[in-house]
Amino acid sequence: MKINYTEKGFASILVAILLTVLFIITAINIFILNFSRWMTLEDVLYSKQSYYLAEAGIEDALLRIVDEPSLSSYEMYTELGKVEVDVSDDFGGSRTIISSGDFVDRVVKIETVYEISSDFTSFYYGAQVGEGGVKMKDNSIIYGNVLSNGDILNLEDTPKITDNVVITGEENKLSGMEVGGEVYVDICEDSDVGETLHYQENNNCTASSYEQLEELPEPRELPISEEMIENWKKEVVDYGEVHEGDYIIDGESRYLGPIKIEGDLEITRNSDVFITGTIWVTGSIDISDGTVKLDESTYGSQSGLIIADGQIAVRGNPKVTGSDREGSYLALISTLEANGGEDYAIDLRNQPELDILYASRGRILIANNVALRSVSGWGLEIRNHANVTYETGMESTYFTSGPGGSWNVLSWRRIR
Repeated sequence: MKINYTEKGFASILVAILLTVLFIITAINIFILNFSRWMTLEDVLYSKQSYYLAEAGIEDALLRIVDEPSLSSYEMYTELGKVEVDVSDDFGGSRTIISSGDFVDRVVKIETVYEISSDFTSFYYGAQVGEGGVKMKDNSIIYGNVLSNGDILNLEDTPKITDNVVITGEENKLSGMEVGGEVYVDICEDSDVGETLHYQENNNCTASSYEQLEELPEPRELPISEEMIENWKKEVVDYGEVHEGDYIIDGESRYLGPIKIEGDLEITRNSDVFITGTIWVTGSIDISDGTVKLDESTYGSQSGLIIADGQIAVRGNPKVTGSDREGSYLALISTLEANGGEDYAIDLRNQPELDILYASRGRILIANNVALRSVSGWGLEIRNHANVTYETGMESTYFTSGPGGSWNVLSWRRIR
């Protein structure tokens, strides 16, 4: 048989071409597969860098807010890329931070919700009083409910409590008062009760209906504990500054707090004081004029504190209030042991406007045309047409020492 070498050579070339094409196709497939994997890996690495940038933005914002409570939106640049940070306004005591990290056009966003640490306190009454009880005269009025662990007495004229009255414990009494709501008391004498009188002994009291009590209401603790006050003082020491000697603000505008004043605090002559953290005064406080209020950018809708170990005296017509946001109140707290006579833990006269008064160990005097939202203390004396007007919503009050204190992260999540 004769062999055709030309055909044999062509077949060899064809096989070689096919093998080459197959090799090229295989190589291309391997390249595409590896390239795809490399691109995926690159995308993962770039996304991780963007994520770390976004996290850095969150942490940077949390640190900045301590010194810049009004912080809103800003950008920062690093060797790796750009970070855009957006900080929301305060809402219900918390703020939202959204940080966008951008590394080689891979954008990752992280959202964090945080709140300044706060203590929840409930003020259910226009006045809540301890064993010192309540003394009223000169047509003064409490608009709201009253809880007392001691007597509620009319000293003169026709003072009035518009809503319910609860007097706890044995042998405590309601005497000579006009009450618009219900009354719970051991002994009632010479009083006019608008709704049901719940009593064990009735001495010339009138009411719309009567109910004999089988058990008396148990005494209740005041809404702010000594432990809470000590913790607030500790936060001032931990996060604030210390001023030695008296501190006088006379006819000027000033941001103040957190601060411990080792002496007295005096605010007078149309001064404007904006509270940026808890103030602790080891001596007495005297406010006779001007405005003292919580800084809105610092506190938002939360409440703040001024604490004195001595007497707090507010006279004239100053305004001592929260941040003007709903739910924000400024509490004046005195820890002075003072049982009345000429010795009061808190002494209010003339026409000041205030939010919350609290005297854990002493009697509070409210005289003249004072207007305030809630008062609590060991004892209370109201005279000269003064009014206490309870504001609905104070049963949910959050006190904070401000951003200088600790904060809590409520959530931390990637949103893109």
